Order: sequence, then structure tokens, then C-alpha cells
Amino acid sequence: MCARYDDEWIAAMMDTKGRFGSQTPEELLADTGLGAGQAVVDLGCGPGLLALVAARMVGREGKVFAVDTEGSMLDQMDSRAKHAGLENIETVHSDGGRTPLADGSADYAICSLVLHFPPDFPGRVEMAFDVARLLRSGGRSLWIAWTPKEDNDSATRLGPEEAAEILGEAGFECDAARPVGDMQFSILAALASTE
Repeated sequence: MCARYDDEWIAAMMDTKGRFGSQTPEELLADTGLGAGQAVVDLGCGPGLLALVAARMVGREGKVFAVDTEGSMLDQMDSRAKHAGLENIETVHSDGGRTPLADGSADYAICSLVLHFPPDFPGRVEMAFDVARLLRSGGRSLWIAWTPKEDNDSATRLGPEEAAEILGEAGFECDAARPVGDMQFSILAALASTE
């Protein structure tokens, strides 16, 4: 396991209060329209915090595709799902390119702390197009990113305007960015319905 995915990192990713402040993951997802019976893609699921919550929210009639490039994260996801008695989660290994799921696989996508991984604007737009491909007509996606800080010019910190521009290039209509805890923001982005 790479150093970035050590026990301390995993604990931080599963710490709801540290990541989301007073808002619970359930509130975060419910506020964006996630509900029973939906199919969800969690792109970059990591150890599974949001995928587990989503699986409970969509229930037995719904499904969660937990996608990650790191096999150890998928192993953790499988273990947590089994421990929680959740049978509606399917782990999917990705090489970081086109997600290995069919077009229109999901009603909803969770994209938490992944938009910064492609190193440039075109790569980030390509990621957004891939998520758009995975969604059915009228599908929604929740994007969470690190909030920029004045003393941190890291490429992992995109401003809400840049994130919205990237998503707009891929055909998403974006709601206004909202704070998520003290260190992140979220954007709910929807595809226009073709029905």
C-alpha cells in the first residue's frame, strides 16, 4: 500500500466530523436528491465513507458502483460493506482513464476529491465527460473539492469557479458551490433531461 493510503490517511477519510463538520454524510447526500432505488457511481470511493452511506440510502432496490484505482481501497470497501451487511455495493477497479462501466449506468454520481487528479484542465474536463457518460438523462453528480487557501497554491486545490467551468464544459449545469466543513466545497451538477 502506498504511503498516501496508510492507516492515518484512511482514518482521516472515514472521519465524518473532520471532513464534513457538523453536516452528516447522510444530510450532504439527501440535500442533493439522492434517494431510494437509484443507481450510484462513487468515483474515487477510497475506503468507502460516502459509498456506504449511499448504499443505505438507495436501499435494496438501488445499487452503488464503488470505483477506485487503488486495489487496497476496493478491498477495504468490500470489507466494510460485508461488515455492514450491505449487498448492493459492487466494487470496480479503474486504471484512472475511462471508467469501466456502461454508458447510462447511474442516476447519480459522487465525485469526492477526484477532480484535481488529472494534472491539467483538459484532463479534468475529460474526467467530467466520463462522469456525464455514466449518467442517465437528467442525472446528477455531487463534486467535492478542497477549498483553496491563500497560503497553499497546490494544484489539488481548485476554486469553485474553475470547478464549475470544468463541469460546464462537459455539459453539466451547476448549482452554486456550498461549503462542506472547513476545508472543502461541493457543487451539485445536473445533466439536462432529454425526455
